[in-house]
Amino acid sequence: MHPAPPHLHGQLRIRVVIGRDGQLRQAEVVQSSGHPELDQAALATVHGAGPYRPFDSGMGELDSLSITRIWRFGQGNHFGVR
Repeated sequence: MHPAPPHLHGQLRIRVVIGRDGQLRQAEVVQSSGHPELDQAALATVHGAGPYRPFDSGMGELDSLSITRIWRFGQGNHFGVR
């Protein structure tokens, strides 16, 4: 986890693309929180969590997986993903 300034709060939307091998191919903010520090903290968390688990046979022949989620940073820099 990469901390954001505790006095800021807001939400943003991030799109992440993970390859079949578990490598992060792309991470981008598609809707900013309005605070560059929060946007960067969320992206740093996504990058820092890699590499991700490689796809198993249940994923079929998928080459990559695209995930778009809302990240919420709350009072005191607690955050969650929805």
